[in-house]
Amino acid sequence: MPVFKNEDNGTWYVMARYVNWKGERRQKCKRGFATKKEAQEWERMFQLQNASDLDMSFEAFTELYIRDVKTRLKENTWLTVDCAAFLDRSVSMAFSSHPDRQAVHSAM
Repeated sequence: MPVFKNEDNGTWYVMARYVNWKGERRQKCKRGFATKKEAQEWERMFQLQNASDLDMSFEAFTELYIRDVKTRLKENTWLTVDCAAFLDRSVSMAFSSHPDRQAVHSAM
């Protein structure tokens, strides 16, 4: 994994290579990670999202979905529906290892 440390300021950065939807080879640089682990995690999630593969966590999928839908809705619609809060509270809690998960399932 191409994760590098910037010696000038002590932060980590990622140089990720991918193929976009047009079939063109691209490179993305993301800087400013405090730890190497954070940089590697960001790169892993970036590669999963660009791979168009469903082998990703549900939280990553909802984040990707929210980012996609939010750009297509008017701001007032987004604020009225408050989709992000709904997904965070109900859907992702059912699929994650959240400590309150047992309480949700026992209440049903």
